[in-house]
Amino acid sequence: MWKKIDKTTFELSIFYMAIYIAMASINPFLILFYQQKGLTFAQIGIASAAFSIVGVFTQLRIYHG
Repeated sequence: MWKKIDKTTFELSIFYMAIYIAMASINPFLILFYQQKGLTFAQIGIASAAFSIVGVFTQLRIYHG
């Protein structure tokens, strides 16, 4: 029923999960930070979209070499 995994895979899984927990807790506050720095809503939207697009292309580059 449960698949056995080795210690390295488990540790990397925990690290990966910790990164995404940190990102999920910080990202909602980035908009407020950008507003305090004087960015307009359009600029904030472009910055958020750019981060997402870079993430997609990075994953494609990593997985498809």
